Amino acid sequence: MITKRYKDVFVTVGTTEFEELVRAVTSPAVLKQLSAMGCESLTIQFGRGTAPNVESVRQQTSIRLSSYGLKSSIGDDIKRADLVISHAGAGSCIEVLEACKPLVVVVNETLMNNHQTELAERLSKDNNLFYCTPNTLHQTLANSNFGQLEKLAPGALDGFFRVLLEKIAKMSDIAKHLCGTDNCKKPATLHCPVCLKMGIQGSYFCSQDCFKGSWKEHKVIHLLAKGKESNAYNPWPYYTFTGKLRPFEQTPRRDVPATIPRPDYADHKEGRSKSEEALRGNNTIKILDDEEIEGMRVACRLGREVLDEAARVCDVGVTTDEIDRIVHEACIERECYPSPMNYYNFPKSCCTSVNEVICHGIPDLRPLEDGDLCNVDVTVYHREFHGDLNETFFVGNVKEQHKKLVQVTHEALMKAIAIVKPGERYREIGNVIQKHVHTHGYSVVKSYCGHGIHRLFHTSPNVPHYAKNSAVGVMKPGHCFTIEPMISEGTWRDVSWPDDWTAVTADGLFSAQFEHTLLVTESGCDILTKRRNETGNPHFMDHMFLVLHHCIHLNSLSIGHIGQRGLGFHLSLLWLHEAALACRSQRIFDGVGLNLERLQAPFVYLCAKMSLKRLIVDV
Repeated sequence: MITKRYKDVFVTVGTTEFEELVRAVTSPAVLKQLSAMGCESLTIQFGRGTAPNVESVRQQTSIRLSSYGLKSSIGDDIKRADLVISHAGAGSCIEVLEACKPLVVVVNETLMNNHQTELAERLSKDNNLFYCTPNTLHQTLANSNFGQLEKLAPGALDGFFRVLLEKIAKMSDIAKHLCGTDNCKKPATLHCPVCLKMGIQGSYFCSQDCFKGSWKEHKVIHLLAKGKESNAYNPWPYYTFTGKLRPFEQTPRRDVPATIPRPDYADHKEGRSKSEEALRGNNTIKILDDEEIEGMRVACRLGREVLDEAARVCDVGVTTDEIDRIVHEACIERECYPSPMNYYNFPKSCCTSVNEVICHGIPDLRPLEDGDLCNVDVTVYHREFHGDLNETFFVGNVKEQHKKLVQVTHEALMKAIAIVKPGERYREIGNVIQKHVHTHGYSVVKSYCGHGIHRLFHTSPNVPHYAKNSAVGVMKPGHCFTIEPMISEGTWRDVSWPDDWTAVTADGLFSAQFEHTLLVTESGCDILTKRRNETGNPHFMDHMFLVLHHCIHLNSLSIGHIGQRGLGFHLSLLWLHEAALACRSQRIFDGVGLNLERLQAPFVYLCAKMSLKRLIVDV
């Protein structure tokens, strides 16, 4: 719904030419959309290209059109505009954002090595602008909520520009080298002497002071080259990581027997799903019939079995590549194709996202370490249907702060599932999730959403997990979709590793995620990927139990004594499982004559809440 009128729209192509953008802006579809947005005046700066046909535009719309090629500054046009549509030039983008104007960036797909697209993608992920191609400009204008764009934070792009400029410098024989010190973009001619001896290229500094000041960080390059770190593999020596996790080498892609049916993207050179692409931009949500619903139930049950296999091996010292092997083989045993494999060229059978990795982590040879969080995301394709789910697992002894993050993330998912029913709007899901996680001081990642799923891996509806989103659609019986909130300790912002898959938190703090595939029913919903144990709880809850930390010798300590002294004196609450109290040795079962009324109120409430039928203690 359009709530603001954009009377003056300014279009700029910079100092070059971008005929595709000019043609797109003056096309009947875009002119009609601009008119619907309240546009009365359209100014096009066409650079060195061809001026638009004013008469042709006048015949199509009442919008006043003016145009020009080049002039010394476009600053006044930007200031007057209510909306700017621009090419992907860095200078133009920053000038518009600094003027606090809503911006749509149109990228030129015909350019090779177009680094400007990287800038547009980065700014779009940070919610500073929307970007598209000339062919999708109409849809972007129609579907974008400009009121949700955020101002560009001071210094937000310093690191990006430094890396970007280094890339450009390497591509150009005449470009100057830049100083290798963080936050210094000065031309540099001084070369690190150690790097010279070791044959390492590209290590330049502008001064001795910069060289000395960055020595601690810079010398890591020497250690990597010598292979002295535990992981000498470094595919991106110029990339600045946000956290402590580093990529390790990957094994070759695993084979899937030809006898197993596969989705359309499985054998495509670029991993493209033509069936998905044919429906992009179509917000119609498919209602599954009985046969399709049964197909989804089977695929989701098999997906759950595969994830349970991964859960059994997720432990200290196990590599994520080994988890991927387990998942791959479990899929094959069930005559399933692992859906992630070759989906837009993703190289593995599942995603393994560790610590600060939000999602889409690629399994590699890094062994899991004590204290890690590891999310395993599994999707299987079985008889034309996809079943999608994920869980975050504890690895060894996890810090309390990270245990809480995982628990709150799962709670947020379950609270969102609780509102799923016919007539509910999809946009309400994000309101529920964000309200819960903000209460605990966490943030909701905005770049990735839940999605419709059935014969297509990803399709309508789009299911954002953050509040005040503009998701389209109302739930109806037969809708099938995922909810998969990604919750971070710190900022909601994300950045991507150079592999173009691994999404990490911008501040390097931990993130957690859980996902279920849901089917809307007449009265609510079915969780198709729910765990098939007694409680349906995720695996991390298996480790939650209440321990009587201090040994209680029942022959010398009466139950009454426990009640008189207070349980706080005897109990150390380590973990809580909703089904039972666990112990490390002997067990005392029903019939010991416990008088719960004599125990302290919190413990009585705890027992009642969990419907406990036995007390298990260390003795």
